[in-house]
Amino acid sequence: MRKSLTPWQIGLGVVAAFLLLRALATYIDWCPPDRCASIIVESYIELLTFAWVSEYQTLLGGLAALIAGAFVLISGREQIRHVREAKKEQRIEDALDSIYAAGVEISEYYRKIKSGSTAPDPLPELSIDILKDISYISPHLAQHYTRVQDYTHTFFEQCSASKNYLLTNRKRAIAHSLCLFQMFRQIPIYAREATDFQPRLNLREFNFDSTPVISAAKEHKLQVTHLGLFKDFFKIDDAKQS
Repeated sequence: MRKSLTPWQIGLGVVAAFLLLRALATYIDWCPPDRCASIIVESYIELLTFAWVSEYQTLLGGLAALIAGAFVLISGREQIRHVREAKKEQRIEDALDSIYAAGVEISEYYRKIKSGSTAPDPLPELSIDILKDISYISPHLAQHYTRVQDYTHTFFEQCSASKNYLLTNRKRAIAHSLCLFQMFRQIPIYAREATDFQPRLNLREFNFDSTPVISAAKEHKLQVTHLGLFKDFFKIDDAKQS
């Protein structure tokens, strides 16, 4: 990334260019051979002792004002940039906290559905503020939570109406809550570790680690069909689950 010049660099550049042009102007005219050496010595003594300052006092005053103005402008822009970056970082941290809170609910549901003898209560409906936070990190992630939350609600109602529904559909509920939990676990880890993380993450461009899902699939004998839409994000091999 190209860095912008600092005010000091700009100022030194202007002064150096001025001194160079003045020195060259001294020798533009023909230099008498018998006086060249003395002219060179006298000119550079004048430059080094700043004897020429009074002659160009107005010009140098203008240059100083220009440099001071550039310093104020650049410093102001840098300060605004730092403030914006700090606000953005805090916004990301707040949103990740909301993802963590939702992840706790998903983890608890997964724990209950994989080990309980009855259907657990559905995932809770998240507040608008929490959904906004999750959408800030990834709109797709918020959509997946809402979709699975609706599924767990329907699943609970169906299990309440029929005792056999839990036995025949439990693996799908396990797979859905498992995959959703892994999304809510892995994305905050990536967001906090990546130096170039940007909000509005597209989940289809994110490389999820399928290892935890593969391990759980073996334990619960899950098939690819149990994953539903999550099969696009987590890969398991049906042949290895039997």
